Amino acid sequence: MTDKEMIQKIKKREEKGMVCLIAQYGKYVAAIIYQISGCKKEDAEEMASDVFVAFWQYAPRFDENRAIKPWLAETARNIAIDHYRKTKKRVGMIALEDLGEVGEKGDSIEQHLQNQMLKESVLELQEPDREIFTRFYFCNEKIKEIAEKLSLPQATVKTKLQRSRHKIKEAFLKGGWGK
Repeated sequence: MTDKEMIQKIKKREEKGMVCLIAQYGKYVAAIIYQISGCKKEDAEEMASDVFVAFWQYAPRFDENRAIKPWLAETARNIAIDHYRKTKKRVGMIALEDLGEVGEKGDSIEQHLQNQMLKESVLELQEPDREIFTRFYFCNEKIKEIAEKLSLPQATVKTKLQRSRHKIKEAFLKGGWGK
């Protein structure tokens, strides 16, 4: 079935058009989402279904002479970026909350200042280093889990953790803490 025939069937609300559209472009859309968001394949497939639902809703306004593939690609890209931003923000919020709880009542002034310096040092790390550091030290995730979630090799995660620790140590030394 051609794109034009699929569009016509979908505009008439015939499910066969949608079934053909998903069969023809489902893997393509899921691959775009997977590459951009770095999520699990199952999540990418679920987001891909959101793309097709969006097309179903938009179909009455879709020009039959227009190619479907670019529209699907753009919508998949937008959904993947939104997912990535939401996930990143959620991790960041967890990290900031955890860092905020580091200095509790009863800590000495010195401990409070060290905790504040730690918080500032972590916030100065660039992405994905900050996310890796936060997931490892404040969310207690294993290196393997972090590597899978961020689609990075485990060796890269270990290296980034080591470099982040070194940067934070340097910040403490410059601040007059430690030797």
